[in-house]
Amino acid sequence: MAKFGKKQKKGLPPISTASLPDIVFMLLFFFMVTTVVRENPAKVKYVVPTTKYYDQVEDRSKIAYVYIGTLGDGGKSNIRYEINGNVVDEIVKLKDKLINKQGEMDEKMEDITFTLKIDKSNVDVGQIKRLKKMMQEIDIKLILYSSEQEK
Repeated sequence: MAKFGKKQKKGLPPISTASLPDIVFMLLFFFMVTTVVRENPAKVKYVVPTTKYYDQVEDRSKIAYVYIGTLGDGGKSNIRYEINGNVVDEIVKLKDKLINKQGEMDEKMEDITFTLKIDKSNVDVGQIKRLKKMMQEIDIKLILYSSEQEK
């Protein structure tokens, strides 16, 4: 005669991990697409001018921003320059910072583009001309002026 006994509990079957790499790569691509790189906020206060003719720069990895404006509520006599988060009050000190930045980019064998973000209400044309002349003296080839499109 056959013996009858209690059935043993088999437990849960193992979880299949075959689709796990697909899920990981989908999450990776999702975060790569939705992540936005923010630029650091300027310490120098400036009001961007507007223009009718406006071109967007596609490759922002080769751009160094130079902010020209005031600290706080100062007027035209309180003009400051900022590059890489360093605020300087004299154009001579800015020249040293620009040479250092240009040297960093030359080591990477890339051409650097300097974009000037200028306060339209407190900075006069004479200061911009002096800055542009100084940048030409240290062999900066490409200078862009930042503005917003008129509406």
